[in-house]
Amino acid sequence: MKKVMPTRLAKAKAKRVGRQGFTLIEVIVAVFIFALMASAASGVFVKMIQSYRYAKVAQKDLESAQYAMNLMAKTLRTSSVDDSGALPAPSSILIYDYSQGKCIEYAFDSLHHRVYSQEAVPADFNSVADCLAAGPYSTPSTIAENVDGKFDYTASSDGVAMGKVTISMTVSSGSKDTNIQSSVSLRDYPVAGI
Repeated sequence: MKKVMPTRLAKAKAKRVGRQGFTLIEVIVAVFIFALMASAASGVFVKMIQSYRYAKVAQKDLESAQYAMNLMAKTLRTSSVDDSGALPAPSSILIYDYSQGKCIEYAFDSLHHRVYSQEAVPADFNSVADCLAAGPYSTPSTIAENVDGKFDYTASSDGVAMGKVTISMTVSSGSKDTNIQSSVSLRDYPVAGI
């Protein structure tokens, strides 16, 4: 029998039959698919982080506004409102708080998007109008930021009705605004006969 000499191609096939592995093309395709999946996943992850940060800022701003509203409502309950028109309504309100024995002005600063308060103790108190002459008022203290708002009030009238104040706030967090509102009945001590 005649012995046949293997050709170069037959030798190469014989070497590959015993080995298992990937060709360069297969590796390149696999790396490309992996890179596409990793970039898509990282894009989703970045969006989730941004949404989380935005939600935390919005929550902080809303909590701050709720704190300011609760503080003002608590103070207003035991107060008389100055209805002389001396302050620029509806962005500010001047009250005399009987529980603390001082005049307090709450005001919304639409230029800086904040609500602040300032206080003074009148030398001699006969009516809430004395708050206009009281002084000096303290340096304005910011209660909440990223808010705009207004006060709508009905002053108490002798023997007819107790007054009420409605506080409306718009909390600005990024591109979304949230509106909150609270109405407070005044316990106007002189009108109530207390």
